[in-house]
Amino acid sequence: MTQWFLERYVGEGPFTYEISGEPILDRVGNPRTANHLPPDLLPVCDGNTSPNDCNGSLNRLYEVPSRGSVQAVVDRGEALETLLDVTNFARWWIKTILLLQHPSCRNAFPGIERRSWDLPASVYEGLIKGTLPPDVSLWLARSDDLRGDIQLPELMRVYLPTTFNPEGGGGKPASLLAGIRHMANRMLQIQLVAHPLCDFDHPFEPAGLVEKLWPEPSGKLDVNSLPILSSEGRRQLGALFVDAGVGSNLPANGWREFIEAVPDGSPLSSPVFVIPPASSGP
Repeated sequence: MTQWFLERYVGEGPFTYEISGEPILDRVGNPRTANHLPPDLLPVCDGNTSPNDCNGSLNRLYEVPSRGSVQAVVDRGEALETLLDVTNFARWWIKTILLLQHPSCRNAFPGIERRSWDLPASVYEGLIKGTLPPDVSLWLARSDDLRGDIQLPELMRVYLPTTFNPEGGGGKPASLLAGIRHMANRMLQIQLVAHPLCDFDHPFEPAGLVEKLWPEPSGKLDVNSLPILSSEGRRQLGALFVDAGVGSNLPANGWREFIEAVPDGSPLSSPVFVIPPASSGP
């Protein structure tokens, strides 16, 4: 995580980490703590292997344009009023989450082991050039485990397959829900999903429970207009996307799958193959 973002937590320790709800313990069996929020370390831009100043590129392309927007929303709860500000906000989160899922990323807190995402090297090469990968989507929600009262009527699932096509496209799906402390003990929930060659309708969107930030961000973002999810609503959001553990071979030339959300416990729905539109002649 970027140093300027970590600075917002200075003086708020000690911090503990949990894995599947269980704290990481020290050698005598007590929860391990840190006085400062430990950084994530990623040697992806060291000078020995990258002569192109990767850190400088990331700073110029994401940190400088986005810092004001991120701080306005996260620290002060202010609305973003322009498409450029919302776009910069979304791009910073996508860049940050993808780098945190890099196979070489390690957190400085002892005992943390993060499962990396199986993304092609071209994703990170593109990030350094300012290009975000296709088939990545981002949403924002608010939650409060004590005072929130909003949730879906039932737990839904979107089972995403690993996809292939003759052109070398596709890949494994992946998702992450990151909770960030906001204001009045509430949390912002940032959800990123990688869904190669797949599309779906997010069941929280029609209910107005999330704001879609990417792709096609809107020209305004006001987190204070979002309803507040309960602890169950937050759990539903985190459990929504599932790696189906199956492969799907698609024809070439733009074919995709549409995956329908189903109630938890229901059989996997049969994918709907989306035929690409016929190219128009001259």
